[in-house]
Amino acid sequence: IARNEALRRIRQRRREEPSDELPDEASGDAGPDTMAARNELAKLVAEAAGGLSDRDRAVLELGYRHGLEGPELAEALGVSAASANKIMQRLRDTMERSLGALLVARRGQAGSNSCAELAAILAG
Repeated sequence: IARNEALRRIRQRRREEPSDELPDEASGDAGPDTMAARNELAKLVAEAAGGLSDRDRAVLELGYRHGLEGPELAEALGVSAASANKIMQRLRDTMERSLGALLVARRGQAGSNSCAELAAILAG
């Protein structure tokens, strides 16, 4: 219930009204190259998150995609602020290891310069 309530409040805060007016100044937003790099990173993170537990995926969603931290995250998870911080630190460590393993696996499968031993392990 707390998680759903937190998500509802976040959605309400982020709603924007559409407008047909053009801005007076050029946008400072990221260009196509930056957006492509962000999309690639988002795909890597999503793939690395595939091995997370349901709870860790929920924490990832609340902490990174919805921007909850500190007391807000603790309230959404139903734990103390110290516990929420510890959960986030463990999640960061897990994601760092997962992303590292994913990148090593991709490099091991790519190109003619790949390591034969790593390729054999990954094939299994």
